[in-house]
Parts: sequence; C-alpha cells; structure tokens
Amino acid sequence: MKNKLLLFGVTSLLWTVTSAQEQKIGYANVDFILGNMPETEQIRVDVQAYDKQLADDFKAKYDSLQMKVKDFEARAASITEDEKQKEQTALLQMQNDLQKYQQNAPTLLEIRSRELLKPAYEKIYQTLETVRKELGYAFIFHDNASGAQVILAADPAYDVSLKVLEKMGLIPILMC
Repeated sequence: MKNKLLLFGVTSLLWTVTSAQEQKIGYANVDFILGNMPETEQIRVDVQAYDKQLADDFKAKYDSLQMKVKDFEARAASITEDEKQKEQTALLQMQNDLQKYQQNAPTLLEIRSRELLKPAYEKIYQTLETVRKELGYAFIFHDNASGAQVILAADPAYDVSLKVLEKMGLIPILMC
C-alpha cells in the first residue's frame, strides 16, 4: 500500500513538473504600450487642463477670500461687535474651505486621471487577452519601469508588448 501511494505521489509530481514546463509564459510592459497609444496624448492634455481648472478655481476662491477680508477690515470700525463676530466666523469658514480644497486637489486630479485612463487600460488588457490566446501563452506577466517588477528575469523573446501594439494596429514610437 505504501509503495502504491509513493508511486502515485511521484507520478503526480512528475506530471505537474511536465505540465508546468509545457506552459508558455510571456510578459508585456503596459506602460510602454500605453505610451505608444495615440489616445495617451489627449489624456495627458485633458489631465493638464483639469489641473489648470483646479488651480484656477483655487485662485478664484483665494482672491474672493482676500477681497472679503479687505472689505471686512475696511468696515470693521463701523460695524457692531455682533456683525464682526458673524463676518469673522464666515471668513474663517471660507479659509477652512479653501484649505480643504487645496488639500483635496491632488486626490481629485488622481481620480480624474484614472477615469480618463480606464478605457485605454481596458483596451490594452482586452488586446493582451487576445494575444495570449492567439499565441498560446498560459500567462502574461506585467513588467514595468516603475520598479514594481512582477518578474525577476525574463527572456525578451517572450515580451509580447510589440505584438499587442501590432494587434491594436499601432506602430511603436517609443522603445522599452
């Protein structure tokens, strides 16, 4: 009985090793692919425009606050203490709102950037799946230049980034 279990275990192990060796594995640099897509330039322009809009909105709010502070200071001697208290409270609230807006601007910009990039990433991943199936890859890993490498070493022959661009009908303008 022990011999049968041992034989079964060794057979299973050999089958697993053989199956793993037969799997075709590739990798792609999604950042490289994205950088070669024509829509990337429009996304960059749109993100910059949104960043400028946020900055312009901040400046308008800041200028409005400054104008109200100057107006308050000019009228402070001629208004009642009750009115001063109410206006000071309102000015402090405006200042707090302005600080919150300034703190939230980077998050708003990041959210907008993700929204704009989402369709491009979906197109990349759909094309990657098509390439994976057509070329018979079991896996395609993500390899990027940001330092968050998913693979430690890979044969460049398995990089399917150019094949994905080709499938999208694009000619690479940047090289990895």
